[in-house]
Order: sequence, then structure tokens, then C-alpha cells
Amino acid sequence: KLSIGPIRGSIGLIGRPVSSEKILAGGLYSGVASSKMSRPVSDLNTLLSTLALDLRPGVWAFETTPEPVLLNGAIMLFAEREGWTQIRTATPGDLANNRWCWIELGVYSDLHAVGFIAEISRILAQNALPCNVVAGFNHDHLFIPEDQCARAVEVLQAINGGD
Repeated sequence: KLSIGPIRGSIGLIGRPVSSEKILAGGLYSGVASSKMSRPVSDLNTLLSTLALDLRPGVWAFETTPEPVLLNGAIMLFAEREGWTQIRTATPGDLANNRWCWIELGVYSDLHAVGFIAEISRILAQNALPCNVVAGFNHDHLFIPEDQCARAVEVLQAINGGD
């Protein structure tokens, strides 16, 4: 049985309250990986040699809120001691240093894989490319400054000689 810890208050989806029961019942999260998924990969060499990139459409911004209310266009909500961090669709009013492209690492990485994100981070750091990482159940996701996205994709594609 899938369970999550207590949530302070309720989660609002674009201002509408949503209970944790609805999330678990499949309203926002079903807890079941796609049947088309292969087995998760934990071997570092396999992860790197089969790496594919999925540049997700849009521009994204990070924001913090004191309560767990998803803002319009939010794709992620995470509880921290200081408040709720979320990633949402960027707006024209967002500062230039808070505009990010979203690159999904298209390999089904095992949650117990060792060194994958460390290697990705090392390669990006060698190229002076900042990165914020979000680990999902099936994939890892990189948020790169919007103005450095093309360079990051080029650097990451070179890992396995991909296009």
C-alpha cells in the first residue's frame, strides 16, 4: 500500500484544495510506473551509454511559499524547513536569474544507482554550467539557466556521442 507522511494543511492545485487521499487515489499520483517502462538501470556505465535527453517545453521558475498551495503552472512541490519550494511555469515578471529550461534525463534510473548524478554534475561543472537536480521515481530532471540551455544540451549529448 502506498503511503505518504502528513501534509501540513492541504495541497491546492491552482488554488483548489486537493486532499492527500485524492493524490494517492490517482488524482495527481497513481504510484504505478508506466507498463511500458523497462526495469530500472543502476549500472553507471549503462546509464551513461544509454542516456537520452528530453528538453521539456517551456521556461520554469523556482519559488517558495509558506503554505503548500501550488501556483499556476506548478510541476513540483517539496517541503523544506523554511517553506514549500515549487517549480512553476515562468512568467514575464520573473527575474532573468530565475528562468530555467527543463531537461529530463531519458534513462530509467534506479533510485539506488550510485554516481549517475555525480557524473552528470561533474561534467556540467567542468563546463561552468549550473544545474538544479530533481529526482523523480522514473527519471532525473535537470533545471539549467535558460540562457545556457543549448550549451548544456550540447555537453550532455557528448557523454555518449548522441545527437
